[in-house]
Amino acid sequence: MRIAHLTTVPLSLGFLRGHVKYLDSQNVDVHVISSPGEQLDRFAAEHPVTAHSVAMSRQISPLADLVSLLRLVVCLRKLRPEVVHAHTPKAGLLGMIAGWLARVPVRMYHVHGLPLETTTGLKRRLLSICERIACHLAHQVFCVSPSLRQAVADYG
Repeated sequence: MRIAHLTTVPLSLGFLRGHVKYLDSQNVDVHVISSPGEQLDRFAAEHPVTAHSVAMSRQISPLADLVSLLRLVVCLRKLRPEVVHAHTPKAGLLGMIAGWLARVPVRMYHVHGLPLETTTGLKRRLLSICERIACHLAHQVFCVSPSLRQAVADYG
């Protein structure tokens, strides 16, 4: 089995340290996709994974986000994973859309927090819509705590 974990920035791959070692012990072919940089290279060198770099901006950037989405679709079509597991809000949105477009059989979104809770106005509405899209396209949504799960449910 092949799984692709997505994060917006390589620093967030730290969430996966023990997980990727366990998956490797179960003979799962683990790939990580994140923005390029030294941290991505170091994670791949220290863990049993294959790393792929796709630049993703943490900020709202429609043109750059569209380019990232297209690159993710190409990457997922080449990898042909059975599972795509996205972490962080931007990787969640782009990863779930790309996974859907690439016809990945299982799409999982792991919610580690909700940036919309610290914003107001139009930006809050946009972030809410993005979370809804990511959750809707995921086959399974995980939250890191019961209170976060309740907040996600409250936002619809």
